[in-house]
This record gives sequence, structure tokens and C-alpha cells, in this order.
Amino acid sequence: MATSDLHFRQERSDAFDRILTLVRRHIDGAPSPLILNAADVSTSSARGLAEREAWLLLESGIRHLKDGGAGGAPGLLTGALVKTSLRSSSLAASLGVKPPRFEDTCQDLHTDNGRDDAVLFCRRLMEAAMVDIPKSRHLIQQKIALPPVLETKSIGDKELGAMLDAAASRNETSLTLRKQAVLSFNFLLDAYTNAVGALKSELTAAFTPPSATPPAQHLR
Repeated sequence: MATSDLHFRQERSDAFDRILTLVRRHIDGAPSPLILNAADVSTSSARGLAEREAWLLLESGIRHLKDGGAGGAPGLLTGALVKTSLRSSSLAASLGVKPPRFEDTCQDLHTDNGRDDAVLFCRRLMEAAMVDIPKSRHLIQQKIALPPVLETKSIGDKELGAMLDAAASRNETSLTLRKQAVLSFNFLLDAYTNAVGALKSELTAAFTPPSATPPAQHLR
């Protein structure tokens, strides 16, 4: 392997480690993972859980970019987006939403500088994650939506009343779960959007070279 290739890989790996350290700080500063639970939780707890889940999704995608390919090679952007998508969250899984599948329409093109390459692909991942939000939101909200109203044609008043009473009893727990899912997803969506924006800003702050200080002008 050429020395230039080794240098590129080392630079790239070091840059990804720095980025993952930024992400891990957010994860460690948040509570335990987001779960779908019927028990009442405080608003602050729900927000904290959602924040941690959002950053875990970003971490998973970035780790795939670093070395998620065959034999530890760089992972494809499409594969990273699968892991980062809201459809890969624990909340989505609990609702029966499957992780997305993206076609590899073209080969990822890399730069000549390992550090710049890592930052570029992380930025691309954040941009792709934002584009994916509307579809993920639609599919998850479809799963959360309440079931359709019972068809009442050709049903007598007495029979209809009995059916509604039975349905209300059976669906009480389901309704509680759905309300909890709505609350959890709203918090997750906000946290995810904020996390993507925050990481883009942190990448700029961490990897933009400082401006050159102009030479001092001595008074005469």
C-alpha cells in the first residue's frame, strides 16, 4: 500500500474519531434510550429520551461511513442513511415500521484529503437525513393513526351500543399507547431535526481553520 494511501486512511480515521467524540458527548449527556411505554412520563423525561435516540441514530450512520464496508472499508452513504433514518429508530421498530431501503445509484466519490473526506461525507449524510424526514414522518404517523370509525350501516342501535362498549374496553390500552407514541414521536422529530442542525454547525466549528491574524501595525 502506498504511503499516500496510508496517510489518507489515517487522516480520515482520525477525523471520524473526532466527529464521533462530538456525537458521543451529546449521547452521554442525555437519559436512557427512547422506548414506547404506556406509563406516564414527564415532558422533560420524554424530551431527554428523544434527544438521546436522535444522537444515537446519527452515531450509527457516521460509524457506518467510517468503516461499515466490507473488511472495514468506508461504508456507502446509502447504507449510512439507512442507519440514520428516523425509520430505523426504536420507536419506529416498536410500531412495525421497517428501516428504509435505498438503491446505490452511483459509487461514492472521495476526495484526496482524508480529513476533508470524512467531513464531506458527514455533511452529505446530514443533508440526506433532512431530505428523508418527510417520508419517515409520513410512514411513522400512518402507523400511529387511530383505526377507522366502525361501519354502522345495517346495525341496530342496541347491537351498535354493545359493539362500541366492547371496542372501548378493548381499545383503552391501545389508545393510551397511541397517545404515548404521538408524544414520543413529536419529541423525537424535534430532537432529530435539532441534532442534525447542531452537528452541521459543530462540524464547521471543529474543522474550519482559524482565520489568519493580521500582522500588528506599530504606531509611529
